[in-house]
Amino acid sequence: MTYDRRAQQTAVPIDIHHRDGTAERTLLILTPDEMESLAIRLEQAIDKRHAVPAGSRCRAAE
Repeated sequence: MTYDRRAQQTAVPIDIHHRDGTAERTLLILTPDEMESLAIRLEQAIDKRHAVPAGSRCRAAE
């Protein structure tokens, strides 16, 4: 992950996995506001995961 001060953007390397089994690496470019929003959402998802009893299944997205 790199931050470009001049552009005021963060570049996050990600792997996109396609349904046909192939994958490709690309960059997710985020503004500071988008990065903050993503951080909050990730924290919420992690908190939900920790709240699920062991052995339970939870949905990936709601």
